Amino acid sequence: MADQAAALRARVESASAGFEGLDVLAPGGLGPPDPATGEQWGPGNVLGHMAEILPFWTAEIRRALD
Repeated sequence: MADQAAALRARVESASAGFEGLDVLAPGGLGPPDPATGEQWGPGNVLGHMAEILPFWTAEIRRALD
C-alpha cells in the first residue's frame, strides 16, 4: 500500500510540474495546436469536456456491467 501511495504521489507531483510549465492564456485565447490535427482548444472547450467525463464514464461502466 505504501508503494502505491508513493507512486500516486509521484504522478501527482509530475502532473503538477507539467501544469505549472504551461503558458497562461489570455481570456478567450487558444492553447497550442495539437501536433497531429492542428486543433486548438480554449478554456471553455477544456471545461466542457471535463464536465462530460463523469457522466460519460459512469454510463459506460453501467453498460459494461449490464
